[in-house]
Amino acid sequence: MEKEKNRNVKYKTKEIISNIIVPLLLTFSFQNGNSQNLVPNPSFEETQLSYFLPRTFCQNENEFNENLNNWETVHSTTPDLLHPGFKRIIEIGNPIDGVTMIGLFNLHNWYEDVTVKLIKPLEIGKTYYAEFWIARSKNRFNEDALQKQFIGSNFGLLFTEGTPKQEKRTQPIDGIPQISCPEKLWLTTKWEKITGYFKPDKNYEYLTIGHFKDSTILQSSLISGYVLVDNLKIEELSSFDQLSNISNIPNEGIITPLNEIYFEDGKSEILNKSIPSLEQIHKYLTDNPDIQIKINGHTDNKGSKSDNLILSENRAKSIINYLIEKGIDENRMKFEGYGELLPKYDNSTKYGRSRNRRVEIELIKKTVSNKG
Repeated sequence: MEKEKNRNVKYKTKEIISNIIVPLLLTFSFQNGNSQNLVPNPSFEETQLSYFLPRTFCQNENEFNENLNNWETVHSTTPDLLHPGFKRIIEIGNPIDGVTMIGLFNLHNWYEDVTVKLIKPLEIGKTYYAEFWIARSKNRFNEDALQKQFIGSNFGLLFTEGTPKQEKRTQPIDGIPQISCPEKLWLTTKWEKITGYFKPDKNYEYLTIGHFKDSTILQSSLISGYVLVDNLKIEELSSFDQLSNISNIPNEGIITPLNEIYFEDGKSEILNKSIPSLEQIHKYLTDNPDIQIKINGHTDNKGSKSDNLILSENRAKSIINYLIEKGIDENRMKFEGYGELLPKYDNSTKYGRSRNRRVEIELIKKTVSNKG
């Protein structure tokens, strides 16, 4: 009886943890700006039972599509699902993380790509960070590949509204990848991380990785050989922390919310608790002297449009003034207030209004004069 009572207590304790503590942790993570990876099965670890997985190179697209969750081949080619049970895995290499990766073979008359539907569509006006890892196999599996060992900017990530279509597998898919490899990146058996930022001009739902062809220009370089792919990531750039921790200088037009800068209600005076975030911006600009910025101010739709426009501009200007006082050249910065014109959330809710009252930092490349 006593043992049964103890079991009931343990069960109730687990139930409390599951129903209360875990949701609180999830809420805490969300509120602290942790971004979600929008790529399902990003490292290709989610597969069917291991004894069903292909033990050698796929002979048709079904072998790949039916054994790897979420991903599928684009146009009847035969990408390979590489795992510990693969017979020639020692000749190929190891994944960057986990136990599974994929292999894409590309030659002058054969192009392999894979596609996936994103967890949710990309949103126009938001900025996204993307990364993927690539390497060459230890064994190139084709003597012709010895003549061309570099991968060009035609290899990368292509975002589309629907599944990309290509009838001929002897030709790469038409399109210009939004995130691409550097021109003539020499691939080795050492994993290489490819990163980039972009702002979608459409609500893209699908992601394809592979080799593409811009039909409007002459193809300047073609990857030849067996390319390993692993660990893809697509995240909304939702905090300045994400941007400041990236070593390479991002693209022009990147916009990042400054979530930790606070103002007096209805005023442009910056609260003291904003200092750590302002110092982070100051350090970033000091460490990256070639970067120029623009501060954008926004409000909700409460109050008059003219007052909101003035308030948003004054708040943006307050940040610029702080940075000038800290020694940042004013010619590297400008500001603009948009008032209530560009809401990102629903202004009919209290939460939406709180999120629309925001300031953002936009990265620009050309030198500009400060406004005002």
